[in-house]
Amino acid sequence: MELSGTEGRRLLEEVAAEASLPAAAESWRALARALNELKPEHPARDRALAACFVRLDASPERASLIETALLALCWPILEAVHNTTWAWEADPDTRWSEVLYAFLRAIRRFSLERRSGRISGKVYNDIRHDLYLECSKRWKIDEREITHTPAEMIRIAENASREADIPVPDRRDVILDFLGRYRQMGVIDGVEMDLLMAVLADGMTVKEAAARIGLSPEAGKKRKQRAETAIAGAARQTC
Repeated sequence: MELSGTEGRRLLEEVAAEASLPAAAESWRALARALNELKPEHPARDRALAACFVRLDASPERASLIETALLALCWPILEAVHNTTWAWEADPDTRWSEVLYAFLRAIRRFSLERRSGRISGKVYNDIRHDLYLECSKRWKIDEREITHTPAEMIRIAENASREADIPVPDRRDVILDFLGRYRQMGVIDGVEMDLLMAVLADGMTVKEAAARIGLSPEAGKKRKQRAETAIAGAARQTC
């Protein structure tokens, strides 16, 4: 269901009427613009959002449509969060993705029984809070001291074999054995092992490796970084 369809138009008219803004029922964009021009404490803002949340609770089968409507009405809020949190995540695309996820979590947690006023302010604060928590998890990972990446550790293992006059096994076997140990320890999961094998053993780029195992390039990059950090941390603890 799309906002431009029959159900979307009907919902728009209902929400605009309950917000006492019938003139803004021309489109969801027009209604969002009209609400954004009002002061934060204006009752029409709460009435419009409350109308959506009431229907979301009463008609879970229409959740996709109503959540999309909330996204349209709250878009200025998302833009405000995105534009003021660049210090938390420098990459704008990654930041947009995380803002959207935080928005979905915020509206799915929201309860009119607990909060019936200043709804837009509540959504704004919840998005920022959720986004901060997600970003802070990554900061903690980034702050850890990384001894070696898996690729560096594999080179060290190969050099040690040469120095000890021990035949160096096939590089793929070395990598498989190395990553397999951390997979068995629970340090990395199967997806991360497949991703690192594709990059380290098969010579694929992260983008190519991610596509092979069904991940987006950004997700592949994050999983690779997480796995390398986890392996380095586990290796440091066993030294």
